[in-house]
Amino acid sequence: MLLGKRLYALLTFILVSILGGVLVAGLMVPAVGVAASTTKDALTGVNDLPVELEAPPQWQRSKLLTANGKVLAYFYDQNRIYVSLDKISADMKMAQVGIEDHRFY
Repeated sequence: MLLGKRLYALLTFILVSILGGVLVAGLMVPAVGVAASTTKDALTGVNDLPVELEAPPQWQRSKLLTANGKVLAYFYDQNRIYVSLDKISADMKMAQVGIEDHRFY
C-alpha cells in the first residue's frame, strides 16, 4: 500500500512537471516571437544606413551682386565664413575642444 502511494505521488509529480514545462514553453513562444521581430526590424534599420554619412553644407552668408559683379549687400542669419582647418590656430582648436568636453583640461 505504501509503495502504491509513493508510485502514485511520483507519477503525479512527473505529470505535473511535464504539464508545467509545456505551459511555460507555450507562454514563452509569444515573447520569443516579439523578440525575433524586434531584432529583425532593428537589423533592417541598421542595414538601410548609408555607408558614408553626408556632411551637410554649413550656413554661410549670401551676397547680393550688382550686374558687374560688385558686392551690393550681404544677407545672413548667422555670419559665417568658411575657413579651412589649417588656417585655424592651435589655441582656437584647443579652446573649442575645451568648451565641448569639460574633461579636456
